[in-house]
Amino acid sequence: MVNKYLWMYEVCLRIEKAVNKKYKRIVVKVGSALITHNSDSISTKVMTQLIKQIDYLMSNNIEVILVSSGAVAAGKQVLNSTDDSTN
Repeated sequence: MVNKYLWMYEVCLRIEKAVNKKYKRIVVKVGSALITHNSDSISTKVMTQLIKQIDYLMSNNIEVILVSSGAVAAGKQVLNSTDDSTN
C-alpha cells in the first residue's frame, strides 16, 4: 500500500532542489484535492506542511507565488456546504 502522504516527501525533495539551485522565485499551485486530501474538509495536516514548506523557501530568500484553485473547497467548509450550486 502506498503511503497517502508520499507526495509530501516528493514535495520536500523538490523544495531542496529549488534551494540548492538557488532559484529566486517559484510558483506553488494548491488545488482543492490537495488541501482537502480528497475529503469534505480542509486537512490541517496538509495545510500545516504547506505553510512550513513555504516558510522554509522564504527563509532561503526564495520568493513564493501561491496560486490557489482550492478557494471553492475552503469556502464550502466555512459555509458547511457540499452543494455544488452557486446559491
